[in-house]
This record gives sequence, C-alpha cells and structure tokens, in this order.
Amino acid sequence: MATDEPDAAAAKPGKVLLVEDTVVQRLAIAALLEKHAYEVDMAADGAEAIHRLESMRDMPQIIITDIGMPRMNGINLCRHVKNNPRTKHLPVIMLTSFDDDRNHRSALEAGAADFVTKPVSEQELIFRITGALASGSADPTPEQHWHRDIFEAIADAVLVTDGHDRYIDANPAASELLGYTRDELLQLESKGLTLQSSSWLETQRLRVKNLGGWRGRAQIRHKIGAPILVEARMSVTTVDGEPVYVSVLRPVA
Repeated sequence: MATDEPDAAAAKPGKVLLVEDTVVQRLAIAALLEKHAYEVDMAADGAEAIHRLESMRDMPQIIITDIGMPRMNGINLCRHVKNNPRTKHLPVIMLTSFDDDRNHRSALEAGAADFVTKPVSEQELIFRITGALASGSADPTPEQHWHRDIFEAIADAVLVTDGHDRYIDANPAASELLGYTRDELLQLESKGLTLQSSSWLETQRLRVKNLGGWRGRAQIRHKIGAPILVEARMSVTTVDGEPVYVSVLRPVA
C-alpha cells in the first residue's frame, strides 16, 4: 500500500559549506539553508574554507561563497577548489552584488557554477542550489570512495605533499607514526618533520623528479620531538599539471 511518508533521501538535501566573512549574513544564510534541511558547515573566509575541506572526510555537496573576503577571496577559493582533485567536482555558487560584472567574469573563468545577488532571496538561493546540484553529481563517484578506503587502509605511513612542500594528505598510519592528527599534519610543511637538512631534502626531490623515485633511510621527527628512523620511498606524479609527491614510510625496527 502506498503511503504519504516523505522519502528519507529527499528529506535531507545534503551538506553545504558556506563561506562568508560577515557574521550576521553568515548566520542568516545558514538559518535559511537549515530551514530547507541542509546541513551547514561555515567558514569566515577562503583560507578557513580550504582548511575545513582538507580536514573533511565527508565532502559537502556544494560550496556557497562570498566574493569579497579577507585573506582569500571567493574567486581564489574557487580556483583552489577546481584545481584540487578531491574537490574539483564540487559546484561553487558565488554571492555577489549587482555591480560585480568584472568579478562575474573572473568567477566564471575560475569555475563558478552560478551566482546569487545580495541581499540573498530565499527562493532564489534554493533554486540556484537545486539547479547546480542537478547539473552534475556533486558526490564523489563510488570509485573515488573505493580509492579513499584503500588509501586509509594502507599499513605503511603515506604522506602526500605538493610542489610547495605542504602536506595535502596523510593516511591514519602516518598519524599514528608521527603523533599528529591528519588535520595537524595538513598545517605543516614537509621540511618541518625531517631531521635531514633542507639541502638533503631538495637533493632527494630533484632525484625523484629526474628518476621518478627514490628509496633509502631517513630520520623524521615525532610530535614530541623524538627521532624516528624509517625506510622511505618517494615517488612523484602530476595532478592538473602540478607535481605531487608521495612518500611511504616504514619504521626501522
């Protein structure tokens, strides 16, 4: 027999990352979204939004961001989102004013999916969100989930860094080995954990670039300062034209 009970999936539209530097507007828009059953995570600017995205296991379905913000504006945030393999599938909606023609063009070039003008209309915002989500799946594919599960199940410590020596990912084994949470690791530069000199690290990076990989022993620093001797393997790949370094570490008994 048919019932009038709402479908559970329809009752919970999904998760939104709301990025807005003005506290009053941020809270007002969050309340509006929660009224329509969206789960809302908030950030005060682009830099904080990136920090949140890097530490999230469950990605939001969509990002709504103001354009003009301190530290990192919405356009640069959008560029970062679209250049990151973990987040480039996320639609980004920009909050703008009527005279933002130049910003509109820049935002579209950065990959923004749509715009909502301020002051924000409840009906328009929900319409734009629904349209952006309908235009393409905002959820990572099952294959992406599968790859993530494998990455986190690897017994050896795995650290991933970008071309600027910043950690961009780490598996649970790396957190256990080094004593840092994943979130803490993502705030560090790779040279801050090695007990080798900066010149040694740069030499190994160049070797990896030229030969495709490096293997040897190294000393790294635990969070409490204790040295750890590890067997290390480093390889390099390219993601969206940028080098990404993968280090696999196993402590020497």
